[in-house]
Amino acid sequence: MSMEYTEYQDDDVYLTPDDRSHLRGLSIAYYVLGGIYALVSVFYLDLVWEGIKSVAGDPERPWVSPTSGFIEVAMGVFLFTLSECISIAMIVSGRHLTRRTGYMFSFVLACIVCTSVPIGTVLGILTIVVLSRESVKAAYGRYSE
Repeated sequence: MSMEYTEYQDDDVYLTPDDRSHLRGLSIAYYVLGGIYALVSVFYLDLVWEGIKSVAGDPERPWVSPTSGFIEVAMGVFLFTLSECISIAMIVSGRHLTRRTGYMFSFVLACIVCTSVPIGTVLGILTIVVLSRESVKAAYGRYSE
């Protein structure tokens, strides 16, 4: 007899149909928003490109010093990396919500996503509300006292 992966685990007996529906919807929202973040973060590479042109001496912007070009490159690389990390974390959190694992990871990420106004704020608050339910905590194996 082989073990097959099922979408729901044994602890899902604690979940109501609404809980399942809400977790599934949140999971999809994290996948979509993570993908959008990954696409938008590519625009930070334009800042890197402009900085490289400034360091090399851009004839279109002669007033820009090479020092400010280095700052542009550093900011672009930092913002691109940060945005990509957040987008990957969102996709991972979507997977955790589907599998009912990584409760604390999803909860902390929901708090971080709240800083992304307005869509992230709504998604983060809804995630915190759903993950705070007793039935969802039980499904994750986190029994409250």
